Amino acid sequence: MLVALRAILIFRPLLDVQSAPDGLVPNTKRFCRASAAAKAERRPRIFHKINPTAEGELMGNWSKWFSRYLRKACGVADDRVVFHSFRHSFKHYARACRLDKAVNDAITGHETGETGDDYGPEYPLHPLVEGMARYRVPGFTLPPPPASLR
Repeated sequence: MLVALRAILIFRPLLDVQSAPDGLVPNTKRFCRASAAAKAERRPRIFHKINPTAEGELMGNWSKWFSRYLRKACGVADDRVVFHSFRHSFKHYARACRLDKAVNDAITGHETGETGDDYGPEYPLHPLVEGMARYRVPGFTLPPPPASLR
């Protein structure tokens, strides 16, 4: 079994009880526990119970569900807006924040195909953390925490 290890960067406000929207801190902590359990059990994936489509696409069924959720629960009418749109938006706003292309690519898991990408064990974590700290979406702020957490 081939297991790929990847550093998972979590946007700091999602860990901060004082600034995260209701429900995000417990869900982020649940994700961290699930990640630790997968590592301890030497599972190749954190979400090991997700079934691939008949074509073998691992996240295909989840992506279809999310698209239906966007249309019905969120009222997004544009069929071009899909789960993968988050990745496109991240890349766009990372460029707007002047994140180095190599940092941007490392965070999103993009490879350039250049030989130098394979030099060294993995991309250093420090520039990735710094990049996430600088990342902003103009005009977007997380909603205030519920009164019970203030």
